[in-house]
Amino acid sequence: MKKYIITALLSLAALYGTAQTTEIDRLFQSYTGRSEYTIMEFSGALLQMMTGGKEGGGDFSGVNAFRMLSTDKSDSVLEEGMIAAATGDGFTVLMNLSDGEDNFRIMFKPRNDSRDSRPGYLMIARDEELTLMVYLEGDVDFRNISKLSKLRDRLGANR
Repeated sequence: MKKYIITALLSLAALYGTAQTTEIDRLFQSYTGRSEYTIMEFSGALLQMMTGGKEGGGDFSGVNAFRMLSTDKSDSVLEEGMIAAATGDGFTVLMNLSDGEDNFRIMFKPRNDSRDSRPGYLMIARDEELTLMVYLEGDVDFRNISKLSKLRDRLGANR
């Protein structure tokens, strides 16, 4: 009898674990290990430290994770996949800017009452030289988004 109970619990745990995988998670997984694509992921705690925290003017305490997927080429298939994944996960468009082949989109998903709700902020950009997705998972205070430039400066991306 114990075997059946343990097997049932393990099955439920596996089912629960797969139910938590989002379209964005699957998108990141599908590009992992591809040589032309860069994936950067780190915890919200590291983001908080890198931006100086509340004392440094960049409070990202509600953010659980920072994720970025990019390639140094214009990839419309990737861009379409990013938009489809975000839309499938319940993100809505806050802003869309298109200028010829260049596209810039900001999307947002608020927290809802569902147990598996993963709110977040998403930026998708594509021009002739790159395709990029930046995803902040968690409760994002939009007043702090501009503080991400501190992160860019600390990583040396402004050079």
